[in-house]
Amino acid sequence: MQNGISFVVLGCIFLIIFLIIGILSLQNEKYLLKFDIPILLILHRMNSKRIISVCKFFSSLGSIPTIIGISIVLILICLIEERLSYIPYILINNLLLGIGSNFLIKLIFRRRRPRGKKLVRATNTSFPSGHTMSTLICYSTLFFLLNQSIGDGLISLILSIAVFCLIILIAISRVILRVHYPSDILGGLSLGLFLVSITNFLFLV
Repeated sequence: MQNGISFVVLGCIFLIIFLIIGILSLQNEKYLLKFDIPILLILHRMNSKRIISVCKFFSSLGSIPTIIGISIVLILICLIEERLSYIPYILINNLLLGIGSNFLIKLIFRRRRPRGKKLVRATNTSFPSGHTMSTLICYSTLFFLLNQSIGDGLISLILSIAVFCLIILIAISRVILRVHYPSDILGGLSLGLFLVSITNFLFLV
């Protein structure tokens, strides 16, 4: 029960953060740009071919085909191990929330992407970062499911650090590749954390 309350409280905090950033993007974007521009100036200097190649690789780990592929593998594992109760958790997190909801939310905010040449293809609007949000949801789902099997301990700690680092690297790569503002990343992270908190409360507590 205590874990359930923690998920709900954390979810509400992350939702508030997302709403603050979202409202600013609609009403007072200039305040967000005061936060965004200095970070953009630093990260956009990282423009060597090697760095861009690495960023493109990490960005691909948050793409829709990758998310769908991971979801299929997780579902197959659940079927083989007869853990059918986890399948709705995977489908709702990775496909419905991680991919589907982001398209709808972007229609509300319609924030334009940063000006200038984009280093990877980006078709829709900027806020929140869909890559960041879907990556956080997908790899958090993977972590929580694995953690059900391995339990708490050193392996769980190492896995959580690895997942955290992967999510951050994917998020930063989207700024370096010039398709997102840093505040888009924060929006994607906060919304993803809110959704993961709620689904964990509903399915795992």
